[in-house]
Amino acid sequence: MPRARKTTGVAKRVTRTKRARRTRRSTEDTLEEAGMGGSASSRNDDPPPKQEDPTLLQSTLMGSIIQSPLLLPLPLPQRLPLSEELDYSKMCPKCSSILTAAVVPAGQNTSLLQCPQCSTTPLCEHCLYPCPDGTCTNQACHIVSLLLTCDRVKETSSNVYGCPLFRACPKCHNLMSHAGGCKYVRCDKCSHGYCFICLRVSKECRKDRDKYFSLTCSVPKAARQRFQT
Repeated sequence: MPRARKTTGVAKRVTRTKRARRTRRSTEDTLEEAGMGGSASSRNDDPPPKQEDPTLLQSTLMGSIIQSPLLLPLPLPQRLPLSEELDYSKMCPKCSSILTAAVVPAGQNTSLLQCPQCSTTPLCEHCLYPCPDGTCTNQACHIVSLLLTCDRVKETSSNVYGCPLFRACPKCHNLMSHAGGCKYVRCDKCSHGYCFICLRVSKECRKDRDKYFSLTCSVPKAARQRFQT
């Protein structure tokens, strides 16, 4: 009886060994089929590894791989270089003709201007306000002069790119500049809200929702401002 037990134990060990060998072969075959073998060499006719698109993001969902575009930041809109601007401080407010020096009696000097086309009334050289008596009486002369001669917004990231650096509130003529953000501003003196580009009331301009951050409005850009007080 003891000898039979010994034979039975040996048989069990042999069976376990054979089973382990079969399992090992099966595992090696599986790894080889999956391309995960231990060989470091590669065949020349093997297809090149697939290059991952850097603009795609892989995410695992329910056991499958889904490719979706990365949420990349949007580039700034393309802004064309500013074209040369006309000198509005030397143009007739009525017909846009180029102003010339006003005609004065011989021997007198003047800084007044005059339109050679539509009027002989002298104009102030700063605000273009009519000066029939030879003296400017426009109380907003210095403000209008700045509005006509100031530089333009040249920062390409600005939402009012190309507009004059300064605008006057259409309601109270308070001088303002654009500090950033969208094109809509509010006067810090009278609280009037308006578009810095077209100078319309904000509520009216905002009806064009697709142009909220656009450099254009449904109406042309407002010209440089002239007024008198």
